[in-house]
Amino acid sequence: MKTSNLDAKPKTTKIIYRGYSLEIDTSCRYKANDQVVIEATDDESGEPYATMSVCLAHERVKPGHTFIDTNNLPDALEILVSNKVVEPTGKIGRSGFCEYPEVRVL
Repeated sequence: MKTSNLDAKPKTTKIIYRGYSLEIDTSCRYKANDQVVIEATDDESGEPYATMSVCLAHERVKPGHTFIDTNNLPDALEILVSNKVVEPTGKIGRSGFCEYPEVRVL
């Protein structure tokens, strides 16, 4: 479950991912722990493409931080870092058998 942030200006970046032109939006937060939601929308159709973050409600995060869903999108971290959307913190969040890298949203 996510909620909108009341930022006056949405934080968006355009990237190319797997051949798709996407708009990355980082203006929303998960309700469970206020971590950033990273949503990708197809730039041409406006249709949702993927949620690139994962909510780990049991993990404490600093403001502006989140976890990347490398379980479903293995190359998402590399693409988001190379496009200067996020910066890895070196910390790992865990859920079940999966590990997710924590990032600071730029």
